[in-house]
Order: sequence, then C-alpha cells, then structure tokens
Amino acid sequence: MHLQKREIKMKKAQEEIVGLVIIMLVVAVVFLILLGLWIRNNSKGEIAESEEIAQFLDSVLEYTSNCSLTSGFSYLSVSELISACKDNDICNNAAGATQKSCDVLRSNLENLVESAWLFAPPNTPNSGYELKLEYIDPASSNAPYPLLNNSVFRACAAESQGRRGATRPIFSSPGRIVFSLELC
Repeated sequence: MHLQKREIKMKKAQEEIVGLVIIMLVVAVVFLILLGLWIRNNSKGEIAESEEIAQFLDSVLEYTSNCSLTSGFSYLSVSELISACKDNDICNNAAGATQKSCDVLRSNLENLVESAWLFAPPNTPNSGYELKLEYIDPASSNAPYPLLNNSVFRACAAESQGRRGATRPIFSSPGRIVFSLELC
C-alpha cells in the first residue's frame, strides 16, 4: 500500500515536470518569434553606409557642370554649383542661354546618377534612389532647408530592403550643406 502511494506521487511529479517543460518550450518559441519580428522591423529603416557611394559622391562634387556665372568662360564644379543654387544664381551655358542654377544642378545630378548606376524595374533591388541636398543654418533652430524642391529622382519601393547610402558635408558660410545619396 505504501509502495502504491509512492508510485502515484512519482507519476504525478513526472507529469508536472513534463507539463513544466512543455510550457517552457512554448514560451521559448513565442519569445523567438517575437524577437525575429522585432529585429526584422528594426532593420527595415536602416541604411547601410556604402564606401562605393561615398566615393561616387566625392567624384560628383568634382565634376565640371555646364553652368558658368561668367558668360561661358569658367564652368562650375558641382560643388560650386550647389553653392550657386543656394544663392539662387543664374547660369549661362555655351550657347549663351540662361537658366536657374538649381535647374542645371538637378539635371546634372540626375544624369550623373542615372549613368553611373544600373537600376532595375520598380519593386526590385536597386530600383531607385533618393538624392538630397539640405542647407543647415547654425543660427537657425529650424529643420534643414532642402535646396532641391523634389529630392527623389527615382522613387524607391516603400518596403525596399538593402538600402545603402552615403552623406557628404559641403561647407557654405555661414552654414553647411548636406549632400546625400541613398540607393534602394
């Protein structure tokens, strides 16, 4: 009799241990699923810094544009053209026609990016890019002022992953201009 009671207690203890192990496994699986979802959501908005894009931006800043402020005698680099756009200068081209410096800048940047990178159809990797030029005035507490009204030249898919980009500062007294390119 005493042996039967002991066996019943042992069976109950074994059942409780098995139940506890099952509960622990269910909690662990739920935790892993939640952790995976949290990591996936946090990584969507991140942009990987790309040395290749940084070098491209450096080259673009040295590119000679088709804008001259001196009737076609001296053409501006893209870096100088960005400052001219900030100051709302007017460009002269080789044919003697005038054009807003920001329009010339937009055209030059679009041509440079489109010719340097191969873009796939929409909603695929490398389907678009976003190029921004923002002026930051240290005397103002306002948000950065965009130099180009529409910074998106080729729209990125809303949920595109694998975004990579780079940023370059351009010093422009009294503030600075931030030049950034993001491929998606």
